[in-house]
Amino acid sequence: MILTFSFRNWAYNNLHSFFEMDFIERHIIQRGIENLFPESTINRAVEFKKEFVDFKTIKGTERGIPYEKTESIINKHEKRNFCNWLLENGTTEDFEHFQIIFDIIES
Repeated sequence: MILTFSFRNWAYNNLHSFFEMDFIERHIIQRGIENLFPESTINRAVEFKKEFVDFKTIKGTERGIPYEKTESIINKHEKRNFCNWLLENGTTEDFEHFQIIFDIIES
């Protein structure tokens, strides 16, 4: 799966830049740029404030076979608070999968 990101490039007349990168399979967060954070980061954040992450159990059947899976995403109303928590508590290791984004911004 590929994640597509866009950001506003203020240096070039507010044009949006788009780039794609690989989605990290089996990470605790399944959607959004937050997928790039290690599970240890998300666990620390949830210990601080459980409202940061929404966990949803999905049950169904596919071709007659029952399944159950858990989906977890950063709560859309808590994204700013999650960001603030990261600014105060984040480490270099928390952002190790963001290097491609840093490289694009620097270029």
